[in-house]
Parts: sequence; C-alpha cells; structure tokens
Amino acid sequence: MGITVESLEKFVAYDPTDAIELVSPTPLQMIVAEQDAVIPMSLARSGFDRAGEPKEFVALPCSHTAAYGTEPFPPEAADAAIGWYGKHLAPPLSAAEG
Repeated sequence: MGITVESLEKFVAYDPTDAIELVSPTPLQMIVAEQDAVIPMSLARSGFDRAGEPKEFVALPCSHTAAYGTEPFPPEAADAAIGWYGKHLAPPLSAAEG
C-alpha cells in the first residue's frame, strides 16, 4: 500500500490552525519548541496570533523531542502548564455549591 496522489494533496493542503479562531473564549496555551523540525515555529506563531484571548505562548529554546525529555525543558514546560491550569481551570464545586 503506497501513498496516493489524493492523500498527498490532502496532506499538503492540511493546516492544523485553520479553525483556531473558534477556540476562543476557551483559554489556549501553546508550549512550543523553537528549533522544532516537526512543527515549524512560524506555523505555531501564526496560529497563536490568530487565536482569541485568553492565550499564552511559551517558547522553549530546544528541539521537538528535547521539550519532552531533555533537562531543563520538561520541568519548564510543566511549570508553565501548571501555572496556566491553576489560573484558568475553575476550582471544583463544593457540596454546598453543587
């Protein structure tokens, strides 16, 4: 089984940021790797710039895989995410509120 012309055309036309404007008002945090060879920084930034608020862009000075497994990047990404979630996730309802 090989790659068809149709699937190649769809791959080339695919833009994962096509509907990013629809995310808002849901909070959006993007943690990206500046030297990412898989997802170009320009694509991530373009999508982020089109997204509505609230949003946050965190750029790590590393490659795609280093963001997940090379110190100091995983803790930096985790700290950014924890801070974002703490700010934007609603606290659980108490028994009296629910």
